[in-house]
Amino acid sequence: MPAFYYLRGAVGDASLVETHAATIHELIHGTYATGDLERLQGHRDVYSYRVTGSGRLLFTTIGVGGERCLLLLEYLPTHDYHKSRFLRSGVLQRYLLAQGEAMVGEALEFARLEGIPDELRALDKADDGAHVLDYYQQDYIQQEALRVPLPAVISGVAGSGKSCVATLLISNDVQRYHDMALDERRRILYVSQSVGLVQQVEHAWRRLPVAQDTAHVDVQFKTYQDMLAEFPELHDKTFVDQSDVDEWYNTYTERQKAVYKAKGLKEAAFFDLNREDVYQEFRLCAAYSREEYCNLGERQATLPKGNLREVLYKAFEAYQRSLDERHCVNPPFYAIAMRDGYDLVIVDESQDFSHLQLKNLAQLAKHQHIAYCMDSHQMLLDVLSPRPFLLSMLRRTDVGEVPHIELPVSYRCPLQVARAANEMIQAKYRLTGGTADKRETPSIQPNMGIGASKGHVLVLDEQEIRSWAWFNEQTRGAHCAVVTSPEWIEEARRIFGTTLVFTPEGIKGLEYDMVVVYRPFSTAIFKEAYAESVMAKATTPTQYRRKGDEGDETFAPDFNQLFTSFTRAKRTLVICERYKKPSREVAYFLKPLQDIMGNTARSDAEHVQVTTLSDWEDEIMRQIDVGRERLAIDMYRAQFNPNITTEEFKAFVAQKRKRIVPVAGLVEASVQVVVPASTPVVRVPASAAVAKKESPPHQRKKPVDVHIAELFEDALSR
Repeated sequence: MPAFYYLRGAVGDASLVETHAATIHELIHGTYATGDLERLQGHRDVYSYRVTGSGRLLFTTIGVGGERCLLLLEYLPTHDYHKSRFLRSGVLQRYLLAQGEAMVGEALEFARLEGIPDELRALDKADDGAHVLDYYQQDYIQQEALRVPLPAVISGVAGSGKSCVATLLISNDVQRYHDMALDERRRILYVSQSVGLVQQVEHAWRRLPVAQDTAHVDVQFKTYQDMLAEFPELHDKTFVDQSDVDEWYNTYTERQKAVYKAKGLKEAAFFDLNREDVYQEFRLCAAYSREEYCNLGERQATLPKGNLREVLYKAFEAYQRSLDERHCVNPPFYAIAMRDGYDLVIVDESQDFSHLQLKNLAQLAKHQHIAYCMDSHQMLLDVLSPRPFLLSMLRRTDVGEVPHIELPVSYRCPLQVARAANEMIQAKYRLTGGTADKRETPSIQPNMGIGASKGHVLVLDEQEIRSWAWFNEQTRGAHCAVVTSPEWIEEARRIFGTTLVFTPEGIKGLEYDMVVVYRPFSTAIFKEAYAESVMAKATTPTQYRRKGDEGDETFAPDFNQLFTSFTRAKRTLVICERYKKPSREVAYFLKPLQDIMGNTARSDAEHVQVTTLSDWEDEIMRQIDVGRERLAIDMYRAQFNPNITTEEFKAFVAQKRKRIVPVAGLVEASVQVVVPASTPVVRVPASAAVAKKESPPHQRKKPVDVHIAELFEDALSR
């Protein structure tokens, strides 16, 4: 392990550390004059060390692998601490709160020390060596993703840190150009289809030290539709969605049927297409000319080559004309004219975009400086993976082989939850014939590091959950969420007594200690899936789903919804079907999940977790941060005041944002990082660490592993 650590985007780049290697060596080995060391008043573990006459290094100590180590926070060329990105704008205060301490006052004043503090006295005489820390626990592959040349595609399973990597790519870019004399401000765009994800990532970004000084850069966080809405040519347009396609297509087909009947023609196969199939193909048509679409390979479209594609493309052109006539815009089908609008573009949850939208975003990035982050197992709409299209599109820009980074480890899901999610992947493959493309990860790997939990998977019926007192208490807590289909939302709220009920699409980007998936196999699609499986129509999964193979890829989005729902659970996953004796199709899909549960007694899953009113306040603020204001106010009314007005609620939110709650005691953070085994680490003996204040037994918390992200209240594992 290294002799010390520094925060990316706070201290600066490695060359800065090398410049001051001699003084850092003194700091590590304790050979410095105490007159060069100062401590922040009101806090016992934030220090300032004189590097030059006026230059200062800010540092603290952290727990790494159970030992105390030095962490450099920031370099200041002058000792004007009010210009510090780490100390100002509440970054330090959030750091102290995460460490279980409170900042005494707001003055950023350092006092000279008399002698060497106990925390720094007994350091190992280790070889000097530095390792960069980011604001999230990272492994080697994630570090590779941060160094990858652009354009690039970053594929990661649920909870692997895709959104974290996206945020750090922005942080790296901002830091790289911070001290350069630029002719104009750099423009950076982070874009996703999810309002909640955009707001959550922006909220996390604003809290980073590097984000406190952005005079040289304009970092924008937008949904795709918000981005379009700012184009001047669209200011007088009305935005429509899939429902507009469905309504238009109903009228269009009725007209076409009348034409066929008048001419005495037999109705075409085109009329047998369901609305979902038509919408899927329209999303493809938008990215191609008629000739290009009709000549796509069998793996690049859901319809076979031939007359059916010709007829459908004709319908798509008619729909586009209808949009123009009505002064409407349907985002998946709109081709933008703007080019080279941004110096860097980060696309998160790329699997949610149409091919044309992906092309539009590449067009916006100067010099193809763009990164696409995606997970094909979380495609809730399309049946075809966009990854082959992306790699092919970017390769045609003469940049050579496009880098593709895979993040296979989920830091969110424990072993048992990962097993359940992998069962849904395998069930999907049996029906669809195999992986969606050659680069799709066929399973997720749980984090099996030291102290990693196995987690729990329980399969219960409604009668069992009604009789389990512990379970009913947990579902009413802020740490538990329920996921179900839209038709069961109100039913689930009544049964589980909580406002935290989501659809699979609605819970994307969130995570909870306990997740209850209610009636996952009760929808009609699973009757069809059961028939396909039992009647020997299900195929043996292959490594890659070839178009000619037997299998039905239209089942993929439904199983992806289950995968997305399952992978929101950080500790316990509960599968709940309504009846004690389920139907054959429900029993069929429950069987592998019951096998994972095995002989697990319900009492084994019981753990002491009490939700306080403060926890509910934090959850309400989290929903505000991800753009779910309606849910947030419903939660407040359910937990605090059923009669609160909108204005009163806004006042609560404003007050909550300003409040900093003092917390007594110190909870040691154990930052888990991957470092070369041969590199030593600077250690402070446990006897020299700050003593922890004992809490009453019913309030005492177990030691926790706190990721660097958590030091700044970042929740970026998606």
